[in-house]
Amino acid sequence: MLAGKPAGRNAALAFISREGGVLQDAVGRLVVESVMADRSDHGAAGRAILAGLSWRPEGFDDALWDRLLADEDRQVVRAAVAGIGKRGEAGRVDWLLQSLCNPELRVQARGALTDLALAGPAVTARMESFFMDEAGPPRARAQIPRALATVPSQDSVDILLKHLATEEPFLRNEVLKALGKLRSHSLGLDFDQKTVSQQIAVEVGRYFKLSALESLLPSGNPEADL
Repeated sequence: MLAGKPAGRNAALAFISREGGVLQDAVGRLVVESVMADRSDHGAAGRAILAGLSWRPEGFDDALWDRLLADEDRQVVRAAVAGIGKRGEAGRVDWLLQSLCNPELRVQARGALTDLALAGPAVTARMESFFMDEAGPPRARAQIPRALATVPSQDSVDILLKHLATEEPFLRNEVLKALGKLRSHSLGLDFDQKTVSQQIAVEVGRYFKLSALESLLPSGNPEADL
């Protein structure tokens, strides 16, 4: 079927993509070139399947994936970004981190970073550096705690605890939520009780300060405000 009509070719390619194993060898140069040369809707669908493969067809290097990442079809590009994590392409970590700034690719980039972090702890250190960069967009930086929440390791916990006291409320909330998810779903991880207790005390202090400021706001009753 891989050598047949585009619809059949795509169905066979999708099946091999799911099953993998010895079937991977069937996705050779002729199949890849056929998919890449097909500029119809079937071609776009085929390229999206190809982009998300968890392995590299024999004889193809980064140039193929660079083409897919630059494809004119956005679904192909999103599949290619997700495929980076599936294939364990740690050399593209910095590119993925920058892609967190792109709302169209943010979800796929975060997923790929999660896959890479699960495969190798060195990736989490680079993720932390991106989170710490105050020049970065907050919504992009917020993807780091969200990614770490699905990486059940002590490194993830330690990084999140280290930044629990960040001064930016939006990011602090993301860190708290990530820690909560890890604690709920991951056993055997050490959540430094002293650090957590200290931060709880800080949050309580912030609450009372806000409550005190609230009394300075107009009540809506002119006589009461005099």
